Amino acid sequence: MQKIFTILFFLLVSITQSFCIVGISGDIDKVLYPECSENLIVLRNNSYVSGFSEKYGVPLWVAYLTQYPFKFASFRIGDFSEDIRLTLSPSPRDYSKTGYDRGHMAPAYAIGRNYGKIAQKKSFYMSNIVPQTPKLNRGVWKKTEQYIAKKLAKRYGEVLVIVGPVFSKDKKVLDGPLKTRDVFIPEYTFMVLKIQTFTEIHMMAFLMPQNPKSKDMWEYACSVRKIEKLTGLNFFSNYPIHVQNRLEIQCKFDFFKAN
Repeated sequence: MQKIFTILFFLLVSITQSFCIVGISGDIDKVLYPECSENLIVLRNNSYVSGFSEKYGVPLWVAYLTQYPFKFASFRIGDFSEDIRLTLSPSPRDYSKTGYDRGHMAPAYAIGRNYGKIAQKKSFYMSNIVPQTPKLNRGVWKKTEQYIAKKLAKRYGEVLVIVGPVFSKDKKVLDGPLKTRDVFIPEYTFMVLKIQTFTEIHMMAFLMPQNPKSKDMWEYACSVRKIEKLTGLNFFSNYPIHVQNRLEIQCKFDFFKAN
């Protein structure tokens, strides 16, 4: 009987969420936003959503949906720019000569392939950017982004990804010669993945340090619950507690290995 109820629950969630995430618009329903105790400005774009913190100068979470097959050709177009919706937007200059990359949270590649040129330009808003070392941003982080878009989405049709920073207790800020405001530097950056089939939901996470020692993304795999403890975010709170507990502590990642 318990198994029957579990299957019925997943069927209901599958039907409900088909209306939450609307086709090519990438519109992600509010019930999927992480709960956060910080004051955030939620910035909705046609391809991703940013929970931006004016206090820290970065988004504390960014959610996007990557789908397959891709709808647009591969290209890269866009310049980093302030987000005029914010009263105190970070500037691209805040990162100049700091040693840190302007790290996309919703990646330009996946956004462009799924939603087109205009959407990709919006992925260069500074409300979608977090300081990352070149070693992280251009290395294993990029590799993981590509893996999600090209392999996981290809295998399962779509992947919901929530990305963001993890700060240390000893918080530091970018200190370049052209800075316009404080932008806090995270110690880690995380990815939370959710894949839903017709009868099952699967979750996992990655937690990557600024100076990763391994190029193997699976060295940084972890449970969603670990990210919750480090960030204070509460993911997928629309699910019943017993479902959250079962899915968010999961540390077996075979389902996500699409090689």
